[in-house]
Amino acid sequence: MCTAGADDRLEVLLLTGGHAFDREPFLAAWQSDPTFHVTHLEHPAATDALADGRAAEFDAVVFYDMPGVDPRGPAKPARLPHGVREGFEEMTRRGTGLVFLHHALASWPAWEGYAELVGGRYHFWPGRLRGTDWPDSGYLPDTSHRITVTAGDHPVTHGVEGTFELRDELYLCVVLEDSVTPLLRSDFDFRAENFYSTLRAMGGHIFDREGWSHPGGSDVVGWTREHGASRIVYLQPGDGVTAYGNANIRKLWSNGVRWAARRE
Repeated sequence: MCTAGADDRLEVLLLTGGHAFDREPFLAAWQSDPTFHVTHLEHPAATDALADGRAAEFDAVVFYDMPGVDPRGPAKPARLPHGVREGFEEMTRRGTGLVFLHHALASWPAWEGYAELVGGRYHFWPGRLRGTDWPDSGYLPDTSHRITVTAGDHPVTHGVEGTFELRDELYLCVVLEDSVTPLLRSDFDFRAENFYSTLRAMGGHIFDREGWSHPGGSDVVGWTREHGASRIVYLQPGDGVTAYGNANIRKLWSNGVRWAARRE
C-alpha cells in the first residue's frame, strides 16, 4: 500500500461510471479536502485499474460507480471482466481501505462475492443471495428523511451531528446486518408500498410498482465491516447536489476514508 507521500496527504482513488451523477459538484466536494490527493478514474479505465492491481497501491479506494450491467439487448448482468475479482482480492490482501457510496451497492451483480464484500446488494433483477431468493430492489428518489448516528463513538461518525435531516434517494434492498456494524439508521418506513420497482423502471415504467412486492427492508443506511486485511465503509446517503453540500455527508466521507486507510 502506498503511503500518503511527502506532503502527508492520503492517496485516494475515486472511481465513477455506470451511473449518472452531478459531476462537477461531486468532484469539487472530493477535491476540497486538503488532506487527500484524489485520483479520479471512470470506467472502463477504472475497471483496468482494478484488474491490473494499480488500485491496490492507493491508501483508499472510493467507489461511486455502478459497473457490471450489460448494455446490449435485454438488460442482464455483464460477465465479470478478467482480473476484477483478483484485483479486489489483492486490495483486501494488502489492506487497502475501501469506501462504497450510494449506488456502488449495485455494482458487479453477476458476482455474489461482491455483496459479501460490501455487506449488501441492490438487485436490478430478482436474484439469489445466501440461499434466499430476492425480488428486484426498490428505489425512492428525492425524499426527506432523518438520519440518526447509532455509533457515536466510532471514528467514521466523529464530528457528525447525532441526528440530521437529508433529502436524498433511498433503497429497499438487501443489507447483510449480521455481517456489518451499523453506523447510521434512517427513520423512513422501508416497506414496498413506499418504493418503486427497479425492474419496472428498467422496462420503461418509471415510478411504478405494479405487480411488484419486496420484504420489508433494513433501516441501516451506513455501516462498516472488515474483509481480509481491509477496512470497509458503506454509506447509502450521498445522491445529488444537496447531499454533496451537506456538512455531515462530507464529514462521513472524509472520516470514512481515514478510518478505512487506518489514518483516523
